[in-house]
Amino acid sequence: MSVPFSVDAVLTSFADMEGIARVEENALALEFQVKDNIFGIIKSQPREVRIPFAELAEVTFRRGWFRGVLVVRARRMSVLADVPGTEGAEIRLRCQRRYRDAAQELASQVSMRMVSQDLQRMVEDTSHVVYPLSNPPPPVPHDASRQPPPPRKTGGLLQ
Repeated sequence: MSVPFSVDAVLTSFADMEGIARVEENALALEFQVKDNIFGIIKSQPREVRIPFAELAEVTFRRGWFRGVLVVRARRMSVLADVPGTEGAEIRLRCQRRYRDAAQELASQVSMRMVSQDLQRMVEDTSHVVYPLSNPPPPVPHDASRQPPPPRKTGGLLQ
């Protein structure tokens, strides 16, 4: 799945960025190109930045009347250092109205994969826990006195 996006006023307001965000197996890929916003003829070479899901803190989509915004927030500022238009550890990718549903789906897919990787990491962390054999849990004693008493018969009725 891929979603076209734009970011206005990057590089001291003299350039805009256009690109495509797509979900890969283990990362969110941002492929983009920066062009001047005066004539639109000076363009950079297309670049691609792959952000591993483990490095993402949050990816959300906010709907607007005419367009939406895909907000990508990283766990560390250095993760988005190569992407123009970032503010700290966050970038806001504007999506045209016709791509709003696809952008919402992309945000959902990334969030699900982030949670899935977190769960997988937790399972791996707990799977290597070894309980010492020298201190096994005490056996549960089988005590007949702990059994409930049998029902008593009184006048043909159980009590």
